[in-house]
Parts: sequence; structure tokens; C-alpha cells
Amino acid sequence: MHMRVLPSVMCLAVAAGMAAAAVAQQAPIPKRPLAERANPDDKVGTMTARFIDGAWDGITVPASQVCKKFGGVGSTPRLALDGYHTGTQVILLAFNDETYDPMNNGGHGIVGFRINGKYASTGAMAAEVNIVSQGNFIVADNRGGEVPGYLPPCSGGRGNVYSVTVMAVTWADTNPPSYRVLNQTRVELGRY
Repeated sequence: MHMRVLPSVMCLAVAAGMAAAAVAQQAPIPKRPLAERANPDDKVGTMTARFIDGAWDGITVPASQVCKKFGGVGSTPRLALDGYHTGTQVILLAFNDETYDPMNNGGHGIVGFRINGKYASTGAMAAEVNIVSQGNFIVADNRGGEVPGYLPPCSGGRGNVYSVTVMAVTWADTNPPSYRVLNQTRVELGRY
């Protein structure tokens, strides 16, 4: 795929990249699909995310929420979100195995949830299937290659660290889809 970058767009991208570098502790952006940083003049608050389901504690991945290979029937964890940018159209969840680099940065799949309003929650999307519900969609399949969609923690209990990068974005239904990250946060799912 070839991309043509206009000089003015390149300057904006460089300026946005410099502004993004100044934000401390910002989680990495998944490599797929293409994303742009928000305009540094946008007013960005602190986005927060918390588990809705009490089975998730951010320390240990619940036994039922691992991949089918290890006896689980996982789905994406439901998250309550607050403080995301007012221009947000979609919340993206990029699932990561931080211990295993090939599956980090969205390697366990990227899913999207269309939202509106000042407070939102993400639903639970079934794992290891290509079935989506109204308003929810798969942005990128997991990189494991054996099953489609979101792949739950699947290390076999070796203590890998799993997380999700939660991104508030503007969204364009192009092919491939493109988005602009407005603000983001990281949530540790736990170890498995």
C-alpha cells in the first residue's frame, strides 16, 4: 500500500507527534489500521476506564475469560468510560499481551464501539468469532491467525501481562478504515 503525504499534512503530523511525545506514560498506538494523532490545539481531558464486571480485578485474568484452547469462554471485558474527548465517535479497544511482543500493540485484536454522550460503556463482544452486535465491530483480527476477532488471554497460565489500550477516536468508514486518536488510556487486564 502506497500513501501520498502532502507537505502540509506532514507538518501537522510532525507537530502532532511532538505534542504526543510530551504526554507522559501514553500507551503505544496499534500499528493497524492507520491512525493520526489529535490536533495539539484540541482540549483533551483525562480519560478513565474501569471494569463493570467484578470478576475482572486487573491482577489476575478470570479463569472463564481465557481462550477456548485453555478452557475459557472469553469475551471482551465490559468497561465504563469517562472523560473522553467531546468529539469522540468510536471507542477502540486494542488488546495486548505485553509479555509476548508479536501479540502486543493490538495483537489480540482491535474492536470498536460506536458511542454518543459524555459517559459510555463498552459491551462484551464474544471472542474467537467474527460475529458482532449492533454498534460494535471488529477493526482488526488478532494476529494469532487461528481464530478471527478478539483472542482472549491465551498464554496457558505462564504469567503473561495482558492489557487493553482504550482509545477515543474520530472515525471514517473508509477502506481501510482510518481514525484519529483524541485521547487514550491503558487498563491492565491482569496476568495469565
